Amino acid sequence: MKTSAKKRPCSVCRKWFVPDRRARERQRCCGDPVCRRTQHIRTERRWRERHPEAGALYRARKKLSRIRKGECGSGPPAGPPPAMMRQVPWEFARDEIGVKVCVLLGILTRLLARTRRDEMRAQVKALLDESGRLVAGGGRDEMDACAASCQRPP
Repeated sequence: MKTSAKKRPCSVCRKWFVPDRRARERQRCCGDPVCRRTQHIRTERRWRERHPEAGALYRARKKLSRIRKGECGSGPPAGPPPAMMRQVPWEFARDEIGVKVCVLLGILTRLLARTRRDEMRAQVKALLDESGRLVAGGGRDEMDACAASCQRPP
């Protein structure tokens, strides 16, 4: 059994430290509270990038549990609705299909709006890249060369 761990550099401040014997290989930063907080923020960010749907799922479950307990009003989902949701008559929808379904429809609509927005941004970027290549390719094409050669006097 090893009695002493090797020193390693902190991933935040780059100072050398001896890892805690219980963590050893898993410890990435020194014991400084600022470094620990920074490392925690980085770890959370990486986890959210790998699991983008988890936040919406958590909020949906929380909202539905509050509805079951009767803690939540019967209004539309909280937060500013996307433009496509502003035309929904929420009072009528609540009466006809129920609060739980309205909450799920609101979440689904938000996800669809976000997906549509992301897709449009990707398409705009692709179109701008393509148009930049066309302009950068520049010069004359075959038709311009043919027209120029046809206009020369014999």
